Amino acid sequence: MSIEDETTEGSPAASGSKGNFFAVDWRCVEDATRYGDGVNAAVAYIALARFTGRDQKTTLAGMTAIHERTGLSRGRADAALKTLERAGLITAPTTGKKGIRRSLVRWGLLQAERSRLTPKQSKVLDRVLSKKDPILSGSDPDYQTAYSLIAKGALEATDAAPGKSRFRPAQSEWVWLPNTLVDGFGQGDTPLARLRQIQDKRVIPLLLDCYRLANLAEDGGLPWRYLHRKFKRVKIYTRGHFTVWGFVSESLQAEWDPLFLRFRSDDKTASSEALWNAVRALLAAGLIEDVGHIVEGMNEGAQALHVYALPNEGEPEERAVATAAHRAGRAMITDHKHEWAVEQLGANPWLCPVRSHVTNVELVGIIRPVHRPHTRMTAAWGKNFLNQCAEQTALFESLRENALKSAA
Repeated sequence: MSIEDETTEGSPAASGSKGNFFAVDWRCVEDATRYGDGVNAAVAYIALARFTGRDQKTTLAGMTAIHERTGLSRGRADAALKTLERAGLITAPTTGKKGIRRSLVRWGLLQAERSRLTPKQSKVLDRVLSKKDPILSGSDPDYQTAYSLIAKGALEATDAAPGKSRFRPAQSEWVWLPNTLVDGFGQGDTPLARLRQIQDKRVIPLLLDCYRLANLAEDGGLPWRYLHRKFKRVKIYTRGHFTVWGFVSESLQAEWDPLFLRFRSDDKTASSEALWNAVRALLAAGLIEDVGHIVEGMNEGAQALHVYALPNEGEPEERAVATAAHRAGRAMITDHKHEWAVEQLGANPWLCPVRSHVTNVELVGIIRPVHRPHTRMTAAWGKNFLNQCAEQTALFESLRENALKSAA
């Protein structure tokens, strides 16, 4: 059986992107963690995917690329490559005009090959894959057989108009990753090597989930229901149309579903410890970051008002917002009010003036990947969040100036 290359129309690359990112099916990466030691095969698969072309399938990379990008010794890199071949995740190497190449096997085809299809099912699958003789209706004698291949993960039903195929190959579930995740920046370990060094196979698909489930354009990162840093807050003082709030960092909080189900076991204590070890490792490795945002509230439907990045978080312009907000807040309250806030919160708070009608305001640490692909989603995040930083900074600087003039 063979499968044709899937179209990438509608993908981040489809509108004239200059590249610098690649796609990988997260299910294939997670499947790779089930073979060998679970870690080396998975990072090797990501390294191979980095060197695929527009089809996200054919790669010229091999043992050397794995060795150089993951930090594995040559022997271990070669063993990881052979592990992927035995698992059926990649094909055996072939020699062409451009050199030795391999193919990353599509998830649907992989499921079909592992399902030990009957001769009839194999024939019908080939028919659908060829696209030369599509199954157009339920009256087709192969319709029921094709439908049975949906349960095996090989095909998908379509909402096709009359005269169009009722089935198509199971589509890949792409995660778009930046090339720098694999290539690094010319010095030291690559990010992919640091991911391998964590030595927990569950952390690899967890990082891919952080890319897959993050909505940079809407939320600035992962939806905070999944994982966020909590801040304790206190309302300090209302001045004009703004109320100054104080915030002190508390702890990271998460829900099991959807990020951490692979860490869950009957031993709740051990499960929780493994979960937080994984999150702390990704933070320490510089693969994800925790960036403060002022949000309307914690209820479903509330959204971020603007970024509030604390020291060592986020981009310089994001940190400038927090600095300006804190300075404005300090100018708007008296020393007595500040001391009261310290007493209430147990530490020196970060201050932020917020329009007074926003009564459920919170400071939330939103989690996002550090290395971001240059996709349309990232561009939308820049427009919705990053490009607004200068305006927010100017607002807070104006509030500070007005407060200082009033006090003079």
